[in-house]
Amino acid sequence: MDDSGGKSINDLPDVLLRHILSFLVTRDAVRTSILSRKWEHLWKSLSNLEFHQYLFKAKTTIFMNSVERVLLLRDSSNIEKFTLTCRIDDATRTRIWVSAAVNRNVKELCVDFSEGDESESFVFPLCLFTCATLTKLEITSHGVLRLPSSIPLPCLKILSLQHVVFPDEDSTQQILNLRTLEELEICFCDWKNLKAITISAPKLRSLDIYEMRRSNLRGSDACHVMIFGTALTFFSLSGGFWDDYCLFKSSSLVEAYFDVDGCEGRSREIAYRAYKHIAGLSTVKHLTLDPAVLKALDCAPELLAHPPTLMNLTSLRLSESLFHRPGLHCDSFWHILYSSPHLKALSFYRVTSWTL
Repeated sequence: MDDSGGKSINDLPDVLLRHILSFLVTRDAVRTSILSRKWEHLWKSLSNLEFHQYLFKAKTTIFMNSVERVLLLRDSSNIEKFTLTCRIDDATRTRIWVSAAVNRNVKELCVDFSEGDESESFVFPLCLFTCATLTKLEITSHGVLRLPSSIPLPCLKILSLQHVVFPDEDSTQQILNLRTLEELEICFCDWKNLKAITISAPKLRSLDIYEMRRSNLRGSDACHVMIFGTALTFFSLSGGFWDDYCLFKSSSLVEAYFDVDGCEGRSREIAYRAYKHIAGLSTVKHLTLDPAVLKALDCAPELLAHPPTLMNLTSLRLSESLFHRPGLHCDSFWHILYSSPHLKALSFYRVTSWTL
């Protein structure tokens, strides 16, 4: 009891105290070991480990030693979630950290190596791609994502890839089509090494693609991405259609979001690719469009004579911002409206621009 006669936090059971510590980054959780003998070893059985180099400012050696001290001194219990944000100052030591998490049956692994150029040559340990317990994997890393020839990952359900360069068609095909995959995010990644790829994971329910903006058009060298959404319920595509996307067998699709940018000098090409994409959304029930999509479609009026029919569409949302009107002035808007016989709701939402 404390001086006032009430109970103190030390009276809580260890399992509850460890739960409280799990909300702290690992550096701060370790610091609680100086509070009392009761707290001295609590952090050693934390199931969530979170390391961020930016918290150590320019003290690279201290950060690296801190990560290794935690991994060395913690007990043998499993790791539920392992988060690592750092530069690749020592690739060998970084691979050892990832391997340590895998060896502790990690379920969620989130690594961000986006700072610095060293990540361009980083090779993940082979054990990562054979981990039998991993259910969620997030990788942010500039440079080629070097993948092994075989990628089992029998339990992976959520995959997020950001800023990576896909290496080749065979290995990329494997990691994007894992049989257990349910959610896939491909954010600002580069398909330049690929000519054609298929995304057809049988259990995939959610797919988000955010294209990397380019300064030059790939034209005939664009990657052809064929998406077979047999179980897909949500699909989002944002970018400049630098590559060619086609959606097939999407009868389960419920919601979709579609946005384009970087149309300068490419209006007709964008229009044709956008038209093909909307045609692939023919079974969607709820659709959100950016006005830029409608403006692009207007650049190919010959397509509007044969507008794609959205038979299941019941809700259409149009965005508006300081820079884009909702799109009601576009001919393509009215063609889409007339080709949606079961539409019940039309709404608008404002996109707020923030200046940091």
